[in-house]
Amino acid sequence: MSAHVDHDTAAGGGTGQSAPPSPPRPPSGTARREFPGAFPIGPTVAFLRRLRKALDSGSDLPVALAEAGSTLPRELREALDRLLQRAQGDYEEDEWGFDEEFADALLPFLEFLYDRWWRVETTGARNVPSHGRAMLVSNHAGTLPWDATMISVGLLREHPLPR
Repeated sequence: MSAHVDHDTAAGGGTGQSAPPSPPRPPSGTARREFPGAFPIGPTVAFLRRLRKALDSGSDLPVALAEAGSTLPRELREALDRLLQRAQGDYEEDEWGFDEEFADALLPFLEFLYDRWWRVETTGARNVPSHGRAMLVSNHAGTLPWDATMISVGLLREHPLPR
């Protein structure tokens, strides 16, 4: 599997051959478990989704804002309560220290980086075994290991059985 940023082939001295088109990505929010109230970003995203839905249905902006914001105070309060619980150490981790609730809360930001910032294209995700061990290696350059993070996002989105 490889993940790479889409650049001009002329700038990189490419062969002029283009890669086969990537399969269409599922719409954002599918095949993912939501944790309502995990972090303040959750209510914000929910508010924006309700606002867009109201605007798409033809509501005027003031009406759409009122409809979308009707549940925001309760959701924001729940999110802040959950954030305080997490700060006190009240959260679940697996045996390797993976916190699924935190990962799900961070996923919208990582998807933004994957889709919009670096415009990552993933190829060969189907070659990664669905079960058992696998070693994925990237050519890391830079201060932060974003390449490994983008490989993880690519596997979540492109693999038939996300792991």
